[in-house]
Amino acid sequence: LVCFLLMPSLINAQILCKDLPSSFSNYSNALHVIGKTDFLIKDKVSTSRSSWINGASFSSCDGKNGFLIVQIGNKNYIHQNVPIAIWKSFKSSSSFGSFYNKYLKNKYRLKLM
Repeated sequence: LVCFLLMPSLINAQILCKDLPSSFSNYSNALHVIGKTDFLIKDKVSTSRSSWINGASFSSCDGKNGFLIVQIGNKNYIHQNVPIAIWKSFKSSSSFGSFYNKYLKNKYRLKLM
């Protein structure tokens, strides 16, 4: 009988940007990998003034394009290759919901395998 123990440092290890895949097997895998990646830019915005967007964050390896994760209800919508200018416009928009519907919904889709 052989038993292997995983060291906590390996389980919680950061993923380097250079090792970030271009596509993911599913949304759960994408959220896990994005959450563990050591991005150059990690930013969040308070969406407390929105009636239906519960959270939003942006993560980028190159400072030009990145992942935008928008929480609506209890679901996370992951958008990939979002230009940082879109993120900045989202953060300063007068209505997160209107901006999301016009500029993000069904765009910049996460690449799944």
